[in-house]
Amino acid sequence: MIPVVRTMMAVALELVPWFPNLRGLCWPPARSVIGPEFFISSIATWLAGGAFPALGLTAFVPDPDDRAAAVRLGVRLVNQLVGQGSLDTAAAVLGPEGQSLLLEPSAGGQLINVRRG
Repeated sequence: MIPVVRTMMAVALELVPWFPNLRGLCWPPARSVIGPEFFISSIATWLAGGAFPALGLTAFVPDPDDRAAAVRLGVRLVNQLVGQGSLDTAAAVLGPEGQSLLLEPSAGGQLINVRRG
């Protein structure tokens, strides 16, 4: 799936300059709209080997008590999961502040539960 998304983003990256009045790019799977400058920057970085552009291509439901920490954690986990592929068994990882986290896939494999380890 990731090679397909990479190809789609590479094509979109080539098309953006052809639309000088473009105000945003929609990514329906995440129900997100990405500004052209941020899209170009984050997608070009990813295609060149950088981190997955989680802030534009995923959606987060942040913790109301600490939005910034929740988003940092989400971005970190998305990038890790995109790099390793599907998660079949529980795995321990380090969070963005160095905390130990346990990732556990749900029985159907549709969700990954994250808790402090």
